[in-house]
Amino acid sequence: MSDPLSSTPRESAPLETAQAAASPEVASSLLDMAGAGGPVLYLLGVLSVAALGVMLAKLVQMRGVAPSRKSIQQVFRAVEAGEIDEGVKAAGRVKGPLGPIMKSVLEEAGSLPLALLREKAQLKAEAALEVLRSHLRFLEVIAMLAPLLGLLGTVLGMIDAFHALASAAGRADPTQLSGGIWEALLTTAAGLGVAIPVTAAVNWFDRRGERLAHVMEQSLTHLFLQLELKEQARHGGERGFLKAAD
Repeated sequence: MSDPLSSTPRESAPLETAQAAASPEVASSLLDMAGAGGPVLYLLGVLSVAALGVMLAKLVQMRGVAPSRKSIQQVFRAVEAGEIDEGVKAAGRVKGPLGPIMKSVLEEAGSLPLALLREKAQLKAEAALEVLRSHLRFLEVIAMLAPLLGLLGTVLGMIDAFHALASAAGRADPTQLSGGIWEALLTTAAGLGVAIPVTAAVNWFDRRGERLAHVMEQSLTHLFLQLELKEQARHGGERGFLKAAD
């Protein structure tokens, strides 16, 4: 009587052989589809690879740029208590471009006018946001061109199919036309397959940038209001001291 376990390798061997044989068939089928789509399909492939590379780079860039509300509140509490040094340390713990901007404002708060600091902070914030918005236009162009290229490939494929059908004259075969239409529609499907995820990614990146811009604007406005109140309180105390001396 044979051991059931000993038959397992022999039974799995045909399955492995079938899988190994299927892999070249799948690759050959994909190459045949790419060849049927023509140069337009190859161009869409290049655009999809470029878009994927940009999207991955943007994902890495967007990581850690959104500051937490807790870290921002720590800066506000330190400034409210008049502890500017602690506020500088807390600003250093704020993630993204907001932290360095808040830190530079607090470090220069006693040496430069607040109006000048506000302008410097605004310029730094705009420069940081512009970096985050970089290459989004490139993705938008790909999302717009991909369906048009797919439609162009379909039109060219249809022209070839009907031209072949007309050349066949009385020997026209309906399968020839259906095969030409199938090949022509490949480019439309490929164009939509590129455009849909790229459009979704562009909108997500754009929303992330808008959200960060809102948080930065609100946080810097609140910080400057705190500094202005501190400055007014200090000047009011000095005027009160001078009146008392008179």
